[in-house]
Amino acid sequence: DGKTYIGAMNASLLGSMFGGKVAEVMAGAVSDDQQSFIAAAVN
Repeated sequence: DGKTYIGAMNASLLGSMFGGKVAEVMAGAVSDDQQSFIAAAVN
């Protein structure tokens, strides 16, 4: 159909389920990078 679909996970929420260093990394750099990728894809 010519459309592009983007799926994403909530990195911060997922990381918080693991706790510790994983939560820290997922809520910080991973979440920020994910938002940048999505913004670049839709603009």
